[in-house]
Amino acid sequence: MNAKKAMAAVLAATMCAGMSSVAFAKNNAADYTDTKGVDDVVLTFEMENPDLEADDLKASISWKDGKAYFDSVDIDDTSDGKIEVTVSFKDYYGNEDLDIDFDLVLKKGSTNKYWKSVEVEGPANGGFKKAEKDGKTGNEGTVYKTANITGTFGWGWINSDGETDDADLEVNDNAAIFDDDDVTFATFTWDTLDELEYAVKMSKQDAVNMYVDTKATDEIKAIMKKYEDADVSVVNFKGRPDFDFTGTLTYYVEDEDTEYFFYEVKDGKPVKTAAKYDDEDACFTLKTRALGTYIISDTEMDADDFASNGDDKTDTDDKKNPETGSVDFVNAAVALGAVSLVAAAAVALKK
Repeated sequence: MNAKKAMAAVLAATMCAGMSSVAFAKNNAADYTDTKGVDDVVLTFEMENPDLEADDLKASISWKDGKAYFDSVDIDDTSDGKIEVTVSFKDYYGNEDLDIDFDLVLKKGSTNKYWKSVEVEGPANGGFKKAEKDGKTGNEGTVYKTANITGTFGWGWINSDGETDDADLEVNDNAAIFDDDDVTFATFTWDTLDELEYAVKMSKQDAVNMYVDTKATDEIKAIMKKYEDADVSVVNFKGRPDFDFTGTLTYYVEDEDTEYFFYEVKDGKPVKTAAKYDDEDACFTLKTRALGTYIISDTEMDADDFASNGDDKTDTDDKKNPETGSVDFVNAAVALGAVSLVAAAAVALKK
């Protein structure tokens, strides 16, 4: 796929090979959740010193590829006396495969700890593998202090089964990417969402991620809180697929006798769309090239009921785990240090 090379170049430009991530043992696995497209990588270490426990250790990661999608590290004890390290990643709903390549060491304080063996478990289609580095001969054979982990994250591909002029394409939980230059017109359906379809001309269309989530986001939950009595359904195209031609999004309502309203969620507000309701087929149809986040409600809503939050929004994704070596955190520390030096110089001059 031509787009994959472009994505690889973007990732290479945004990732710093020399940056490291350090995380102390945490026993709360609920700090993060598994994501679609990018899953956890779990390493199980048999330590050289069997008396070491998760609370004794921290994990230090040096990244070659994948730093941009790193989220957190969790360190736990296993029932058979081993150390389990879970490396988690942020959501990814793009169209390309992501290369992951990192070195991980376990430390107690500032001292690297050696281990006898490590097992790696990642996505089944990711081909994850490990290599031991920095080995030495111990009392019971070779022990190591660095594990190099490599593999690939990505979505599955939607198969057109050779259809071109009028391809019926089913999107399932993992097969969400479509990229086939031979298909001229396609109708997308979803195996877990019978009420939805999207029909569009595809001629020479770039790859699109057609994954749909029906869970309420924080923005949608805020809307639902405002309209507590509303019955709301969610259609969220997380990959934000954008097409060269205008297609038709169709949504069949649950109850033909109920009046529904079709909104797009923009900046935390339910914005009225140009969707038209068809009484005969009991469905909404929306002409659009770009697919986003929609809610279908049995209660009429007004975007003016919600304050604008454009300038008040703060992106905290890279600030929630200062121990992970976030660029923002490091830059903040450098800035504070610079301020301190300036202050000290001012005092010295005064004296």
